[in-house]
Amino acid sequence: MRLKFNDENLIKILVEEIPEFSKSIVPEFSFSAYIVYGDFGIYLCEKILKKPQEIGVIEKAFEVLNKLILEGDDDIRQMLRVTTFEILTDNEQTIETAKKYLNNKALQIFLDVIKLIKG
Repeated sequence: MRLKFNDENLIKILVEEIPEFSKSIVPEFSFSAYIVYGDFGIYLCEKILKKPQEIGVIEKAFEVLNKLILEGDDDIRQMLRVTTFEILTDNEQTIETAKKYLNNKALQIFLDVIKLIKG
């Protein structure tokens, strides 16, 4: 059964799987998966660039992204393309880290985003 796009459920998944991130959610925008997953992209980039020793959180974050792409519907995949994945293309180190931890369909979607953004 495919996971359907639902703001509340998608945010709940992220908070349950990455509880450290919940402190970063701006309450005024906590209703929108697009905003929260965009902020999650920024959070993940900061972890990769500034706190690489927190590898457990980084690995868990990519596990969640892989699972959402694998089990999610097309609306979830599109949301991840234009939020988290697009933000991960901002830096060579975040790109390489994403390539290392994303797999299968998630990796293919990420490579498509890189191609679209970088040309």
